[in-house]
Amino acid sequence: MDPPFEIQTLVKKTLAKLLSQKHLPESAKALLLHCPQISNFYLLPKIHKANNPGPPIVSSRSCPTVLISQYIVGPQNDLERFINIAEMFCPFLKFTHNISNSSVVFLDTELSISDRKIKSNLHFKPTDSHNYLMYPFNHPRSCTNLIPYSQLLRARRICSDDQCFVKVSKQIISFCEQRQYPQRVLSNALKRIQRIDRDSALAPKTDQTPTRCIPFVLPFHPSVTPIVRAIDRNVETLRHDPSIRDHFPEPPPPPSQHSELKRTYLSTWSVPLNLKQ
Repeated sequence: MDPPFEIQTLVKKTLAKLLSQKHLPESAKALLLHCPQISNFYLLPKIHKANNPGPPIVSSRSCPTVLISQYIVGPQNDLERFINIAEMFCPFLKFTHNISNSSVVFLDTELSISDRKIKSNLHFKPTDSHNYLMYPFNHPRSCTNLIPYSQLLRARRICSDDQCFVKVSKQIISFCEQRQYPQRVLSNALKRIQRIDRDSALAPKTDQTPTRCIPFVLPFHPSVTPIVRAIDRNVETLRHDPSIRDHFPEPPPPPSQHSELKRTYLSTWSVPLNLKQ
């Protein structure tokens, strides 16, 4: 017998019985699916980790019990028993779970109810090693200096009240200190975030004006600086060359905006660059 049809028949009989006993509202008649399908089980491997582990995903779309399950509430020991049985399917699978009556965690957000309001807080997974870029490493300072700010901005967006944000911000500062970030950078990032309220942090950014500049990306290294300076001195050649000036209708950004970065704007040309100037 087809398993989805068999389960659908059982769901139909159960619904009819509960409706006749007035245990469910009349709207529960819409809990039956017209084309039920069996659930799909697959893994989402993490290729950046050893042995490529992955969380198990159960796609219950069009499952005969996906709608009626919202009315089913069972004891906690039955749920724990189900998890234990699921872990016996394969010795290579290990389910991590957290059963709570007061909060729920989804990705990096923890939701709870307090004073009949939903509160959100930043959640750190136990496996999160917080391996941010080491500050002394050879990376653009504009990049490393923004890492504490971006992490604090993420906390400002997720934390629903200031008390939770203060607690989480101390943890983030501690993580950055372990990666040898100087106190000057951390204090400046914290001061910038303290001037931003949560509503402003959650406001969507307006789209920037599109540009027709062609990006030319160079790998960051201190020795790249002479190349960038040479490009700044010779980039006007693009605008005066009659064969290619139509392809560059906009002037390049000012040298002060990208001379110390790993990105500038140009296209290949035949004019030799004098790097010794």
